[in-house]
Amino acid sequence: ADIRLIDWMWNLALTGLFVFVGRQFEHPLSRVENAPKKLVIQDRTRTWKVDVSEILALCADGNYVTVVTRKDSILYRETLSRTMKELGEGGFLRIHRSFAVKLGEIRECSSKPERSVTLKTGHKFPVSRRSFAKVEKLLSDE
Repeated sequence: ADIRLIDWMWNLALTGLFVFVGRQFEHPLSRVENAPKKLVIQDRTRTWKVDVSEILALCADGNYVTVVTRKDSILYRETLSRTMKELGEGGFLRIHRSFAVKLGEIRECSSKPERSVTLKTGHKFPVSRRSFAKVEKLLSDE
């Protein structure tokens, strides 16, 4: 029964009848259990498929989110909360009103000179007062 459903969904994809989640394209096979999870980012001229495992952080600026990966950064029109909801259980932690980072990528948490986290790649992001204790606790539990 599952094979027929996948075949039906694949035929829809081939005919151009794609499944949309919000304004983001979701390939029907992305729901298959063993398929790699990707975040599909679209703007007016391009489409990126970013492996969730490659995403290090999300930075918000109003209705725009910058997706920071190991190789580059991609800016697209979406809110941080919607992007976090779309990623679901991707291991991301909201550390500030405008920032979310992948928990497994945090190298250190510092309170001086200002509250921040540093990722294994050297990227540094601010942490809010409210989130700082939570970040410290999560890092000490690992």
